[in-house]
Amino acid sequence: MPALHHVLIGTDLAPATDPVIRLGLAIARAGDARVDLVHAYEVPPVWGGAVPIDVPGGQAVWMDDLRQRLHETLAAQAARCGLEESDETQLRLGPPARVIANLARACETSLVVVGAAPNRSWRALGSTADRVLRLAPCPVLLMRPGLELPLRRVLAPVDLSALSAQALRAGLDLLGRIGASPEWLEVLFVLHPIERESSLHFSGEQIDRFAADELRRFVERAAAGTPPARVHPRVRVGYPQQEILGALADSRADLLLIGTHGRSGFERLLLGSVTAEAVRDSAVSALVLPPSAALEAALGEPDEAARAWADWQHVSDEASKT
Repeated sequence: MPALHHVLIGTDLAPATDPVIRLGLAIARAGDARVDLVHAYEVPPVWGGAVPIDVPGGQAVWMDDLRQRLHETLAAQAARCGLEESDETQLRLGPPARVIANLARACETSLVVVGAAPNRSWRALGSTADRVLRLAPCPVLLMRPGLELPLRRVLAPVDLSALSAQALRAGLDLLGRIGASPEWLEVLFVLHPIERESSLHFSGEQIDRFAADELRRFVERAAAGTPPARVHPRVRVGYPQQEILGALADSRADLLLIGTHGRSGFERLLLGSVTAEAVRDSAVSALVLPPSAALEAALGEPDEAARAWADWQHVSDEASKT
């Protein structure tokens, strides 16, 4: 993964967002990256009297006043959170998730940092967080209260695909660049019950051993730069979302490190929907890596890149059929 050069921090201007901004700044400073603090807003509907429509120039005056108030609030938050003169603040009109994703793409952003409330439903969390995860072309740190650096424990679900390996490698590399390499890393593979019990030639216990051996080899390749004493491969049998949440509770992890797509098909369910559900229902922060980040990390290794690209093409083909 290239050097961390640009961190985009989303804010809703509420004081509760201050810890998100401060953590995003700390990450940017550690990675020697420039910062954009962004607030995107949408115009309220004209009905209900929010926007005046019956006074000449009413809408224009109202919009100018709104922009001025938002500028002042954004500047006050930037000062309160310690932004420097070299950092940028941006006020943009448009749907927040799309504004953030478009800016991230235009600026070739290394990391997007956004906040989320703990233990709330995806709807209460807001569609912005969901859409940012789906639209952003780069890693997204979805921060919940309580996240601190350096990290102690990280849970990384994988599906043993090449793309999943590259997502894990890219995530660990990013954490290393900001001095946040975890003291304890659990790499989790979820074995589906049907997959475990459907073999005509092997017992469930044998399938468990095969899965554990394959996961061990996967970890040796994907987490090669992490001290072995810190890495803990683990196989759980069950349904991915449930087992990921169970592993988070058991491990008391500070962070969920997860890719948005992996191998498609019934047996390997580490797909976008599983990622969204795990992030939605967990109480911890999440670092989410889209396929583009994993593929970018693979470019330096042609064989790995080819396998990752084949995996991603297969996912795309399957998705196009549904």
